[in-house]
Amino acid sequence: MNNKVNFVILISLVLLHLGESQVVSGLNYRLVVVADESGRSKNYAAIVWEELWQKSKNLTSFTPILKNNRFF
Repeated sequence: MNNKVNFVILISLVLLHLGESQVVSGLNYRLVVVADESGRSKNYAAIVWEELWQKSKNLTSFTPILKNNRFF
């Protein structure tokens, strides 16, 4: 018997709160966003990797920020 549970949580972007970028062999964006999840606003840390020459962007991390945690 398989006890695996699959579910989907839908969130909506409300606000880009903070952001910084780092130039490496592309661009690395570190963002703090406010998103709505089931009617409640929460802060998330997002990291986006952009390869300009490939014309691609990749969301490499998207995690909730706890109340006392700092991202930057």
